Amino acid sequence: MNQKNNNLSDIPVTPISKKDATMTAIWNSLGLMLYYGISIGIWGLIFKKSFFISGFYGIIIGFLISLISFSKIASKRTKESIRIESDVVGTMFGQTAIYIGITGLIILVIKLLFF
Repeated sequence: MNQKNNNLSDIPVTPISKKDATMTAIWNSLGLMLYYGISIGIWGLIFKKSFFISGFYGIIIGFLISLISFSKIASKRTKESIRIESDVVGTMFGQTAIYIGITGLIILVIKLLFF
């Protein structure tokens, strides 16, 4: 019986510089701002407001949400921990914005077809 021991210490660790960690956090923040800008912009169309002004409000919401995760991602020092933390942020906040946008698109299509 030749079993491989799967410990957390077996995971390769790739160090990363502080600048790279900060840039990853900035890109994650820009992604969140884009997601929320588009999804809130779609909701602006539903309520007969400007897409761009509603999108700007969505960008502000995305910025406020990204403040929560920025320091957590920028403080990581290995490539693996940054990838894990970025996945967590994307799952928690990015997918939420996508669901908000998809719900808005469905309501917008229903509104355009029936009202």
